[in-house]
Parts: sequence; C-alpha cells; structure tokens
Amino acid sequence: MIRHKILGLCGFLLLLNPVYAASPTGTGWKGSIGLGVLWKAEPYKETDDTVLPIPLINLKYERFYIQGLTTGYKLIDDLQGSVDLIAKPRLEGYDAGDSDYLAGMEDRDKSLDMGLAVNMQFGRIILNTTAVSDVLGKSNGQELSAKIGYNLVFGGVGQSVLRLTPTVGVMWLSADMVDYYYGVRAEEARLDRPSYVGESSFNLTAGLSANYFFMANSGITAGINYELLGSEIADSPLLEKDYTVSIFAGYAWRF
Repeated sequence: MIRHKILGLCGFLLLLNPVYAASPTGTGWKGSIGLGVLWKAEPYKETDDTVLPIPLINLKYERFYIQGLTTGYKLIDDLQGSVDLIAKPRLEGYDAGDSDYLAGMEDRDKSLDMGLAVNMQFGRIILNTTAVSDVLGKSNGQELSAKIGYNLVFGGVGQSVLRLTPTVGVMWLSADMVDYYYGVRAEEARLDRPSYVGESSFNLTAGLSANYFFMANSGITAGINYELLGSEIADSPLLEKDYTVSIFAGYAWRF
C-alpha cells in the first residue's frame, strides 16, 4: 500500500483531537482511546482512494501526552494555553514499486519531525501553531502551521453532549521538503514525467470535527477535512489533484 495513503491517517488524527485541551486534573493517565474508519481521496496519479481502520488515541499524564500520532511535553502550561515540545512522524513518501507511474523513481522515505507547538484558548476560540523540522535528514525540510477553531457545545450536565469544532488553517512547507517528496530529479524524468524542482508552498485547510458523547464515558466521533495544495505542490507531475479530502467516523471510550 502506497505510503501516501498513510498521510491521511496522520492528518485526520490531528483533526479529530482538539486543537487545545486543558490538562486533566488528578493523577494517572487520562484521555480516550477508540477505533474508527477513514476514507481519503488521494491526489497522486494511479493511486486508489484510501479506506482503512485507524486507532484513536488521546492520552495525557501530567505534562506528557499522546494525541493521534503526535507525542508532546508541555514546557509551559496554564489555563489559557501551553508551549509544547512535540515529535511526530512524517509519513509522506513512496517506494518506486508502488505503481507503474512511479517506476524509475528513487524511493522517498518517511521521517520524524520535532519542534514546538503553541496552543491557546480564549473562551470558545482555540488557536494552534506549530514549527517542526525533519530530524532524520531525509528531506532536511521544515513545516510551519497555524489553525484557528471554534467550539460549539450542545447539551450539558446529565445530558448527551454534542461538540462541533470547525477549523481553518494554513501550512507552509519549505522548498527542501516539497522538492524531496514531490520533485522529480533529472535522472528520474521520462516523457510522461518531466523533471520538477519543488519550491516552498502554502497549503490551506478547512475542517469540521464532531464528538457526540451519549454516555458518560463513551461516544461517537466524526469529521471531514479539506486541504487545498499550493501550486508549488499541485504542479508536480506526480499529482493529478490539487486537493485532498478525508472523512472519518469512529467510536471512543474515555477515562
């Protein structure tokens, strides 16, 4: 299975978790675990849409947490926000044998990003910014992102609770990262796949997540995420779409 498909897993797990959530009180692990199903429309040529089961993980222990595929430690933590040290895998990449169109390409490897996240909450408004860099030397690239969301809560104490969180955001990818994952080197070029040098790019995102807890400790979570790829990525001969769309639904148990 082409590793680009796994990218949808990474992005959607981040969508499903709140952009910012206050640290739980008390001792021991707190959070939720569950299982869901993801569908993602792939932008790459000769690539089928993705349908796969994915785990839901949102765990915290004091200042340490795991949210989706992101592991973090809160360096500064107060009621309105936090500054976190984070690590997350970068699951873009492919093997040349993943499709006929990629034959002759050199493999592009997944990697690990590390950096800082700043999370803020002002009433129902949530803000998240991250700055990460490839630490395994695969692309030697960087990514900056910013997202704003608004929490809508229906229901209350002793009732079923529905939480809706629409978000919009922007993401910047450095030229090194775009060129590594979406570029075509001169020795890889052929008649239907011209050489391509990637440049830094801005992607735009919009999403909506929903959590419906009809019982005290369990409920349904779902969402949709849309990402518009910058022209520096969309113009790559490896792609046939300038966007990606993901839809998810799952069940989570919290403790």
